Amino acid sequence: MTIAERVRQLIGQRGETQGAFAAEVGLEPTKLSKSLSGVRRFSSLDLALISEACEVTVDWLVTGEEPPLAAAARASAGSAAGAALVLARNYMTIRSDLVALGYPQGWRLPAPPSLGGLWKEQGAALAESAGAQLAAVGDLVTEPLPALIERAFGIDVAIKPLGDGFDGLAVATGDLKLILAAPQVVPARLRFTIAHELGHLLASDDQQIHTDQNIYRTDRVESEIRANAFAATLLMPEAVLRDKVGPGFDKEGFCRVATTLRVSPSALAIRLEGLRLIDAGTRDRWSRISGRDAANLAGLHVGNAQLAAESLSVRPPGLLLRDAWAAYEAGDVTLRLFAGLSGTTTDALRASLDLDEVDD
Repeated sequence: MTIAERVRQLIGQRGETQGAFAAEVGLEPTKLSKSLSGVRRFSSLDLALISEACEVTVDWLVTGEEPPLAAAARASAGSAAGAALVLARNYMTIRSDLVALGYPQGWRLPAPPSLGGLWKEQGAALAESAGAQLAAVGDLVTEPLPALIERAFGIDVAIKPLGDGFDGLAVATGDLKLILAAPQVVPARLRFTIAHELGHLLASDDQQIHTDQNIYRTDRVESEIRANAFAATLLMPEAVLRDKVGPGFDKEGFCRVATTLRVSPSALAIRLEGLRLIDAGTRDRWSRISGRDAANLAGLHVGNAQLAAESLSVRPPGLLLRDAWAAYEAGDVTLRLFAGLSGTTTDALRASLDLDEVDD
């Protein structure tokens, strides 16, 4: 089946005339007619407009093959992961279209270490190489983790509502590498979730898609143990903790470390006990401290309040947004694509950018 035949199929499925379809999609009727008859080739902009209006990918229009997440999203409709998978599929569709137009994501993953030994040891080894790559582009403690991951690895990160009780999602296809995480009331949970999903991607867990309804659930499978060990090692490096924990290390010092590293007191207590820096009894007592109380005890409540507000904010995938804008400026897509990703309308975006051109 050719591109023209697939477009005719879409027209038939919508029950529209060719002229009505052209008007809805935003194509000049004469150009559409010539393309359907084989006199004219469909341009990259034509394909982008059709894929956007008909909710198919440019890849499907060109090859007839459905992207890998499409079936997963449909199969999971109504499940806990349904909303997350549908959102991931939408992002994957946009990235596939941009790749077809010449805008690859361009990820830069660290060379994977030999994954031998226990699952926790594997996670720690992955975190060592990932931490070095992150440190080369920014500060893991003071900078927002999503932007830092995008700069360091070329992995997209989005913060979006994913449905009740669903923490995160890691997606890896031939065109897309993406971390999706749900906004959280507790900043440390969001940060740990993002690091946890990064661990899944770097370990190639489940190859295409890995879902986490609750990263703290107790029925741990091996890949979850590894991802949690990765997140703990990445966010609470052993060298940093050994430097801060010494004679006289008390509850106030513990709270200061937890707040400064932006991790939960419970996660820090478990990490310190695992490194033999505190005993089990101290771990139990300190792990019951809330993040808010830790910030107050450390005198860092003002900064913690700001982090709490940020952790409830949605964030579009930064790399996808970057490339959608580049494609718009090059005339390969319409402003609607960028507006949709950024959560606004074309009219509002045009007004804010003082754009004069018409984008139907």
